[in-house]
Amino acid sequence: MDDRIDSILPEQGSALPCDVARECPTKSKHDVGWRRIVRNFTPSWFSVNMGTGIVSLLLNSLPYNARWLYWISVVIFALNVLLFTVGVALSALRYILYPQIFRVMITHPVQSLFLGTIPMGLATIINMFCDVCVPSWGDGAAYFAWALWILDALLSVFTATVLPFIMMTRKNETHLGSMTAVWLLPIVSCVVAAASGAIVADVLPNSQLALGTIVASFVLWGIGVPLAFMVVTIYLHRLMLHKLPPKAAIVSVFLPLGPLGQGGFG
Repeated sequence: MDDRIDSILPEQGSALPCDVARECPTKSKHDVGWRRIVRNFTPSWFSVNMGTGIVSLLLNSLPYNARWLYWISVVIFALNVLLFTVGVALSALRYILYPQIFRVMITHPVQSLFLGTIPMGLATIINMFCDVCVPSWGDGAAYFAWALWILDALLSVFTATVLPFIMMTRKNETHLGSMTAVWLLPIVSCVVAAASGAIVADVLPNSQLALGTIVASFVLWGIGVPLAFMVVTIYLHRLMLHKLPPKAAIVSVFLPLGPLGQGGFG
């Protein structure tokens, strides 16, 4: 299984130098040009949308009422939409051209966890859309934001329930020492969707739909927060027994702030 994963998924790090004429085989069309970009595009790239979207939301919510800050937030919001659209297109093209990669990716112990960044990146777009576009475009934009939120909620439930189940049932053993806080990513997506639901409900013109959105957000919160607390407890146990993670993964120690902050906001 590990050999099959290594042969399909892109490697982490650079290859060793070799004599091209004698040792390196001729590159196929899948290893050069746009096909190489598509083949190596992993779900972890959607974390870029999370960071870009958060910047636009923060600039838009700063309490200084500066018009130039508003327009900077709009520009970053448009960039975030563009990045998300390109990411979705590349992902779809990847699994259409290389369908075998999807099965290997979704059972991969690390790459599959980053599927949670897709609904979280979409949630930042939805929140900014409610703040910027709905006041200008009217009720139609509000219903469009609501439809996007429903899609986001479904994706979040999928990542929070199906991915942990796959981790439990895959053949490869998972050792506690290899755990990182990245395990939280599929679960936190439900907490983020719950917080986003409150923003969407606030702009919906139909009070009944707004009430249903709030109730669904409570359900999402109830799915995500308890699961996140369980994973944080296991992660604390891992830190006590196996100490801090390696330097390459040290930034992940800040990820427990996600369910705590978004859980409180939601």
